[in-house]
Amino acid sequence: MYPRYNRGFHLPIDPARFPTEALGPKTRSLYDPLVDATGIPSVVVGPLVVHGAIAYANPVANMLSPHGRTGPYGIYTEVSAVSGCGKTEAKKAVFAEMDAFQREQLTNVVDGEDPIETHITYNASMPALMKGLAKYPVANENDDEFTSSQTGSMARYANVRNQLFDGQTFSVDRATSGRYILRDPRFTSLVLTQPHVRIAFDERHGKRLRAQGLATRTQFAEYAGEPVALNFVPIDSRLWDETARHFLHLWLDIMRGRATRGLVKLRPEAVRLQKGIADGYRTRGLRGGDLEQFEEHAARQPESIVRIAAGLHVFEGVPGDVSGEELERAEAIGSWFTEHYKLRFMPQPTVPREYEEADRLEEWLHGFVYRTAALSLRRSDLRAHAPEMGLSKAAVERALTVLCSSNYARISLGKSAWIELNPAYFRPQYHRWPLHSQF
Repeated sequence: MYPRYNRGFHLPIDPARFPTEALGPKTRSLYDPLVDATGIPSVVVGPLVVHGAIAYANPVANMLSPHGRTGPYGIYTEVSAVSGCGKTEAKKAVFAEMDAFQREQLTNVVDGEDPIETHITYNASMPALMKGLAKYPVANENDDEFTSSQTGSMARYANVRNQLFDGQTFSVDRATSGRYILRDPRFTSLVLTQPHVRIAFDERHGKRLRAQGLATRTQFAEYAGEPVALNFVPIDSRLWDETARHFLHLWLDIMRGRATRGLVKLRPEAVRLQKGIADGYRTRGLRGGDLEQFEEHAARQPESIVRIAAGLHVFEGVPGDVSGEELERAEAIGSWFTEHYKLRFMPQPTVPREYEEADRLEEWLHGFVYRTAALSLRRSDLRAHAPEMGLSKAAVERALTVLCSSNYARISLGKSAWIELNPAYFRPQYHRWPLHSQF
């Protein structure tokens, strides 16, 4: 048996609500006002706050994995949401201190030193990122227009991104001559996009990215709701900002040899719990499990959960090693991302074309009955209104066949054919408009 420290986290995961209780006080200090005061959906704020905390903490400590490998705990995050729900506002709040830090470093660059230009980058190409990382080992990518989907670099450089994720020293051949040497890079990537852009990208590249391992390394969430009315009120982000500044300046001390990088590892009870998490995901990926179609995610997500635990442990400033409770909090977050991964890549049932057309015809007929209180109309008149339904005349005939076979309507033949509607499905509301307003 593996210990469970906070059983409340293991209630059914709701993809529409980020597991707030899994966050610590420093991450909650920004999460709470963005959600409660500004009104940004938790599905948007939660991933951004987790990502930001790890981005600030990633350069200052190594993680010792349960398998004995020492390296970074960088994270890839993708948030898909409609325009007007606060993605940009949340991102600005999360990275305000990192933006200010980079501006300060560029303003006060010391003669003889390379300027810090890539600690945070916006919509940069992968060649530009690699060039920057060859000179300065930290880069936090913010792709708030999903430009990598438009240029194709997300798929083209998937293997490079995987190596950056693992943080090992490696070389990259340049397009002209020579090569870049990337030594112990500290890299995070945040993509903000919209559902229609994400869907088009997945249709083209989704299978490839899953096979290459990049999609499985990405913590994905999608807000499926409507735009929200945001409250642009001042928020108290002092604790978050102070913590962020601390890690930025600690990294400068480490880079200049005035401090050493820390080491984060799991406590023995957390190691046992991690094995239970890995076993649980492995079982879910077997035949009959809910992740049977997502074996790649079942294999990779336990490692991502450990990374989340390590990053939040460092950012929250918890003394000692990662506890079982902290790992379980990260498991709640990782499980929430798993549900969004399933929703993203779950094969959608294919609806025959004529049934979609029948839905449109039925909707129009309900409107017709409401406006006229009539339960019959000429077949020719119905075809004449095909453009209002967004259908062709042939599509109306196909849809009519479906409705007749389902007993929603029948065709009465005579000198002219009439469509008779079943009153069990179409109920007149006695809100009669003049017939000539419709025909």
